[in-house]
Amino acid sequence: MTLLDLIRKPIRGPAATATPAIPAIAALRTSAPVARIATVAVAGSADSKIGTDPSDLLIAYAERVAICIEADDLTGDSAHRTATGECGASLDELAARQIAYWRSRIQALPEPTDRRLSAIKPTCLEGLTQSWAHNAARLGWNEREMFGLDPAAPTVHNLNGLLPNLALTAFRRPVKIVEIRIAEAVIVTGSGSMLRHFNTGHAGPSIWEHSAFRLR
Repeated sequence: MTLLDLIRKPIRGPAATATPAIPAIAALRTSAPVARIATVAVAGSADSKIGTDPSDLLIAYAERVAICIEADDLTGDSAHRTATGECGASLDELAARQIAYWRSRIQALPEPTDRRLSAIKPTCLEGLTQSWAHNAARLGWNEREMFGLDPAAPTVHNLNGLLPNLALTAFRRPVKIVEIRIAEAVIVTGSGSMLRHFNTGHAGPSIWEHSAFRLR
């Protein structure tokens, strides 16, 4: 199995495959110096009120796995064991920390200044309880891709992330995410239609950085 095959392998649950999935970022960073990865893995970025954001650790983990497979010719399982040792936590543990950090961020948000956006916060909190959200963190979806909000026209959806899009959709409810992949999420509407939200990498700032959710 090639690195690309390993990265693109869909995941339907935290234990769906014997070898954990590698976040998408790993595909582009196989040449990163090992010393730099070890340094990044020691710390995450911290907010005194919210806690520590483990996103840097997830990136470091992905980089280490990719290097182990490409440069050191290790198997997937061995690469993940190495990355776990250097980062101090398994991929599942880091993903769980990421979900907890995101949840803390969202819980701290005030009600939006625009009432049309009032469904975003509860939709995000509910979404983070689902297994697909854990898989999204494992696959490398970042805060913009998950919670991005178009800075100019958030109700138009052009630069919205996955969960704001879900909250603001005009499709018949309930609208549920049934599968998450590196580049897309598969969504089923209340009428049974199947939709796809594509992770283009161009989402707006996360909702906690958006003017509509700033403390007044």
